[in-house]
Amino acid sequence: NPRFLKSGFQNILFYEEMWDSILSGQPWHNELLNRRKDGSIYNEEMKITPLLDDKGQVEYFIAIKQDISERKQFEMNLAESEARYHGLFDDSPVAILEQDYSQVKLILDGLKKKGIKNWEGYFQNHPEIVTDCVRKIKVVDVNKAALALHRTDTKDFYNIGLQAMLPDDYLRIFTRELAVIAKGGTSFSWETITRTSGGQSIDVAISWSIAPGYENTFSKVLVSLMDISERKKHEKAIEQRNQELDLLYTAGRKLSQTLDLSKIFMSFYELVSSMMRCDVIRISE
Repeated sequence: NPRFLKSGFQNILFYEEMWDSILSGQPWHNELLNRRKDGSIYNEEMKITPLLDDKGQVEYFIAIKQDISERKQFEMNLAESEARYHGLFDDSPVAILEQDYSQVKLILDGLKKKGIKNWEGYFQNHPEIVTDCVRKIKVVDVNKAALALHRTDTKDFYNIGLQAMLPDDYLRIFTRELAVIAKGGTSFSWETITRTSGGQSIDVAISWSIAPGYENTFSKVLVSLMDISERKKHEKAIEQRNQELDLLYTAGRKLSQTLDLSKIFMSFYELVSSMMRCDVIRISE
């Protein structure tokens, strides 16, 4: 019997399956733990092929064995690395979407073969290509923070297509994005609006990058979204306040130049209407 039968690591069912296969004339292929002559343990890949005589009976076997310890160690390290990655991915406080752009890359590669150079102009003149690319983007996974950002408890929300999350002017945004990608860009960022599962608009800062090792396929793209609604709210308040201060400063200068009430009124009307964007101002006592 082969030495691995005495290694003590395989159970009786393992042996039964092997013998049932090879004694019936069928090849057998599997991985197992074996023991070297010095007593050390290693992973082995084995294929046993039965050879038949003229009567179709098993005459003898040919076994091909290969030490796969390094490969198994690599697979174990990779699994541990992926587990750590998914732990960091899922528990990150920043909303992250893992997307697959491989179909988009195929479209862009086809356009490159046609000699396209002015990508912005091409996509502006062919919005149907941009729409097709958006539809080809697949959301592979999302983390907890992304679910919270989009006000949803299920990842099914992301299966209905990116359009549900995008602002009305998404064609303009993706025209620029696709142009960057087509010209070799592997990461960039911008600010835009995303929509929740209930249709609410949220201001976000987005970072887009191709995961290392996937530059040739675009099959793994990481997109992070940060809610900047409060920042935008404060920026708008500051802008409004600056406009008010400019109005007071300008009004003070103009009012100090005349005592004519009609001119003062017109100056006041022009300044207030320019700020409030109204057609009629009514002043009452």
